[in-house]
Amino acid sequence: MTSVIFDSVNYNASRKNKPLIITVPITEFKAYDRNKNASYQIKFEFEGEEEHVETDKKSLERFELENFYNIQLKLRPGIWNRYLVEEWKIVQ
Repeated sequence: MTSVIFDSVNYNASRKNKPLIITVPITEFKAYDRNKNASYQIKFEFEGEEEHVETDKKSLERFELENFYNIQLKLRPGIWNRYLVEEWKIVQ
């Protein structure tokens, strides 16, 4: 329940802030297969922390080597150094 309240407060706070566009190197394309519940992630480092965005298998298969790509994120700052990701795309 606390998580839902925090997410709601963070979302409302972030809507008041101007978006930032950042581009950072992709560190890994990762596929997890947990008992038929597959998860596909694009990993990157932001502000010294490992972060990721979720994607689907088809999107992940288009890219072979993470060393050659960056991820561009459109973020809105929220509260307590948290960000809301509005959109993202992979760029070279």
